[in-house]
Amino acid sequence: MRTRSLGRWSAVAVATTLALGGVLAAVVVADAPANNRSPSAVLSGLPGPTAVTYGKNIAYTATLENTGQSMFTKVQFSNPIPTTTLNGETYPATFKYASCPGTLTATAFVCDEIHQLGSGETARVTIVWGTPGVEGSSSAGCQLSAACLTNRVVWTIKEGTGKEGSAGPDTFVSNTVETELLVVPDAQKAGGYPLSACTDPASQTTLQTNPSVGAGNPIATRVCAPKMPENDVFNPGLVVVIEEGAKRTGEPGITDVSEICIPSAGATCPSSTSFSFDTSAPATFTFTIANSTLPRGVKITKVFHDGVLVSTDPDDFPHVESIRVDNRRKITTVVVKALENGRWGFG
Repeated sequence: MRTRSLGRWSAVAVATTLALGGVLAAVVVADAPANNRSPSAVLSGLPGPTAVTYGKNIAYTATLENTGQSMFTKVQFSNPIPTTTLNGETYPATFKYASCPGTLTATAFVCDEIHQLGSGETARVTIVWGTPGVEGSSSAGCQLSAACLTNRVVWTIKEGTGKEGSAGPDTFVSNTVETELLVVPDAQKAGGYPLSACTDPASQTTLQTNPSVGAGNPIATRVCAPKMPENDVFNPGLVVVIEEGAKRTGEPGITDVSEICIPSAGATCPSSTSFSFDTSAPATFTFTIANSTLPRGVKITKVFHDGVLVSTDPDDFPHVESIRVDNRRKITTVVVKALENGRWGFG
């Protein structure tokens, strides 16, 4: 990997950047300017997640690849504040984090200038925004009529004096990324990119689905993630996604299944690699089940993780910490301690 210091930033070899997110969106750039400057400006809605609960965070990756032969100087990244439109009103996102030093203005977050970006090098920024905390409906698929969070970024090469015959400034606009927004509370799905750890599962929550269970919402899920990546400017948080639904054919259990996805740092859902928590501070997953949705006379006594019966031994991971039946509220609450994510069923 070829890495070169660029002031307070870094330029990373193209192959390394492309490997990070797996898939990068198509590029939309300005007309090719003078002096062979036609870089590739890309905004990826990764690590994301791809659907975010209103009020939760989303992380984007922005890159500018110098595909020409010349050296770029005075390169600057700007991200106009993302917005969503709901019932004719426009709501802005809230700035949370950027991997570059910079300034938040009334209209955008602007990184400090990169002094130089050489041929074949790629500048990269991770930027995190909090979605508007408004009462909107879920926007599955981001149809034109749906309320989705819309974002794009701008790179400016400011070299030159600005006088006649002098190169610069040149502006390159990325592709637009639209992200689904999920109603609060959604009965089956939730998503976000937390930046801080959940240190007390009794009083804190990383992410949850609709906690009011019943005939139309048979199961609710609450996640407490006690650890975030450390010393990683490009991955300051973790993607967390919850999806609930009917169990698959042959899957054990008698209830709907809750699938929790917490992939490794920099990855998104679905993912084959899970973020691993420590045995000294495991993740806490709390499931609430509506007793009215169980077969008559049946109580929850077992928990399954990815189809395998979960132990009750506290030295094992995962393990069932407790199963409590509340006859007055007609619910069963299951608490599990785990080091990884997965699918959870009950029987």
